[in-house]
Parts: sequence; structure tokens; C-alpha cells
Amino acid sequence: LSMSSFAFVPIAVQGLINVRFPSGRPASRWGRALEVLLVTGTVLVILGGLLGHGGMRDVTSDPTAQNPLTAGTVVGDIADVLTVAAPFVVLLGLVAGIGVIVRCVRATGIERQQLKWRAAGVVLALLLFPLAVTERIGPGLDGVDSVLFVATLAIPVVRYRLWAIDTIIRRSAAYAA
Repeated sequence: LSMSSFAFVPIAVQGLINVRFPSGRPASRWGRALEVLLVTGTVLVILGGLLGHGGMRDVTSDPTAQNPLTAGTVVGDIADVLTVAAPFVVLLGLVAGIGVIVRCVRATGIERQQLKWRAAGVVLALLLFPLAVTERIGPGLDGVDSVLFVATLAIPVVRYRLWAIDTIIRRSAAYAA
């Protein structure tokens, strides 16, 4: 199993979180459709990576290598076709990020304050995206996107009492005790 089968997953997960941020529900009918497409596409591409022959070719230098589970079957050929959807899943994740920016511009009050932090993280991630895709990003900047993602989620949660964090902390402490 090669890691190239899962390289798109962080963008898909960020897209799913962006669709549901800050309320925990998709903001619109389009958000719900985007969420369904992201989940379906992610599952199909992962299945294609697990059952297809491409992962074996990435691991070995043999261009004719086949997955031992699906060698010579139609399943292996279909699985190879499914992996082609990975760029579309990445595109959907980027669309979900742009959706956060659009919702931030349209929102008012505390929701705008919450979305402002996530929108700033999305803008920075979009600026780093071309460098990451072309593999020109240095090892020092490799983890910047992950740190920005967590920070732009944590600040609205803590600062604007998103998801009733006080209640969550109290109940977690009670369950831990």
C-alpha cells in the first residue's frame, strides 16, 4: 500500500470541516451536496488506491506490478479508474475553502468573527497550495498548513465560545474523574 493513495485526504478532511464550520451543519443546500461529493469521492479514491494496481507500481520499480488481491480481475481495473478522481476531490476541498471565504463576507455578528479566523487560514492555505502541489515548499513550511488549520479552528472555539466549550470541558473533566 503506497502513501500516494492517501495524499489527498488532508485536503478532503479540511474541506469537510470547512463545509460544517462554525455551526456543525452544512450552511446551505450546496454545502450539503458538496459534503456528500467529498465523502463519496474520498471513499471511492481510497478504495481505488487499496484495490488498484497503481499503488503497487509506486512501491516497486516494476511497471507491470499488480495488486495481489485483484490481479487479473475487473475489480483491479475499475479500482485504477477510481483513483483518477483524486484531483476532483482536491478541487472540491478547495471549493469548500472558498465557500468559507464567501460565507465570511456575507455573515454578520459573532458568526462573522468565527468565520474570519477560518477564512484567514483558508487564504493562507490557498497561497501555499501551488507550492505544495509543485513540491517547491521547503521542509520547514511543510507543517505550516496543519498548524494554521488547527489554529484557525481553535481560536474561534476558545475566543468566541463556539460549541459551548465550557460545558465540554466540565463534562470531559467529570467523565475523566
